[in-house]
Amino acid sequence: MHARFFRSIAVVLVALAGFACGGIANPSSNQTETFNGIVQPGGIAGQHQFIASKSGEITVTVTNMNPTWNGYLSVWWLGAGCSGLIQRNDFALVGRSAISGPVTKGSYCIFVVDSGFILPEAYTLSVSRP
Repeated sequence: MHARFFRSIAVVLVALAGFACGGIANPSSNQTETFNGIVQPGGIAGQHQFIASKSGEITVTVTNMNPTWNGYLSVWWLGAGCSGLIQRNDFALVGRSAISGPVTKGSYCIFVVDSGFILPEAYTLSVSRP
C-alpha cells in the first residue's frame, strides 16, 4: 500500500518537474510581435513568420488599417515553411482577435488577405505567442 502511494507521488513530482522545465507556457508570459504590411485587393499580403518557443496559446489581431477599414478581411495561420493551413478566419475585424488557440513549439506564418472588398491597405498585425 505504501509503495503504491509513493510511486503515485513520484509520478506527480516528475510531471510537475516537466512542466516547470519548458512545458506549456502561461499566456500571461507571452511575447507580442508586431508586423506591418500592405494587403492588395484580391491578394495576399506579405507573409509574417514567427517562432513559438514553447507550447501555449496564440492570439493574432489586426490592430490598425490605414486608410481606416471597418469591413471584413481574412487572416490565415499556417505551419512550418508557410504551408499547411492551421486556422483561417474570413470574417476578421480590425481590433478584434482574428486567430486564437493552442500552439505547439515551432515555426509558423500569418497572412492577411483581402476578402474581396478593400483598396490597398496598410495594416499592423499583433501576434501574441509563447
